[in-house]
Amino acid sequence: MKQFEKISTIDFLNLLPETIEEIKKYSKEEIAFYNDDSKSEEETITRIGLADGVLGSWNSTITKKVLDACPSIKYIGICGTSLTKVDLEEVKKHNIVIKNVTDYGDEATAEFIFSQLLNLYRGFGKYKFNDFPSELNGKTIGIIGLGAVGQQVARLALGFRMKVMYYSRSRNHEWENKGAIFSELNNLLSEADVISLHIPRNLKILGEKEFSLIKPKAVLVNTAIGEVFDLSSFINWIKKGNNFFIVDNQEYVKEIKDLPNVIALNQTAGKTIESRERLGRKVVENLKSFLES
Repeated sequence: MKQFEKISTIDFLNLLPETIEEIKKYSKEEIAFYNDDSKSEEETITRIGLADGVLGSWNSTITKKVLDACPSIKYIGICGTSLTKVDLEEVKKHNIVIKNVTDYGDEATAEFIFSQLLNLYRGFGKYKFNDFPSELNGKTIGIIGLGAVGQQVARLALGFRMKVMYYSRSRNHEWENKGAIFSELNNLLSEADVISLHIPRNLKILGEKEFSLIKPKAVLVNTAIGEVFDLSSFINWIKKGNNFFIVDNQEYVKEIKDLPNVIALNQTAGKTIESRERLGRKVVENLKSFLES
């Protein structure tokens, strides 16, 4: 079996114990797995040391300073999808191979969204959309970003016989053939009963103008990472009292969790035992693929 001289981890990776044991097989030296994230570039450099293989999370910050200080790195494996905190130009300049993991938490995120919509429309939890239970059947959902997660949301929405509208940077004719309808953003916002955001981290797509277009008594759902809308405009919108907002565990939630009609869940939408299994499997597959190349 081909191995790295040393694999180092940067942050907490949220991997199952069996995945950790499998990863250990690919490092000649013992691997340290952390229960916290690195707090600084200096700490990241210390954690990497002389490793030729590095594992980080979607939250790992890998800068030019880190790469310059760790010349032994040949491979970086991100145990997640986002690469926004990695200096990819410097990774390329240092001739380092970097691989991330996609399509591991999509099903879990879509199920999370619909579990919360059902709770709201049926009145199973603290909040009730109407005085009497309502159906998703016949409602219009507007999906902003028809990537991997957005497609899973569309699949479930069509199963509930909802009208599916989507806005994306490019048309997806495969999903249009399945029943999804492409729409410009402004039109989607004004027509949808439910709006679900699936866009890149911290890409602010909703501001004061966009919130003003959302029809009364609509539900906004965000499982995208970071502040993908203007927070002050959102607060003005949600305080109207006739709209609802569903969000999973995001950094900005502490600022809005006590506002009216904010349904803030203390869990990450895409984290299930099955998604962690898929994540771990793909992390190991990426390691093996690099070593065998």
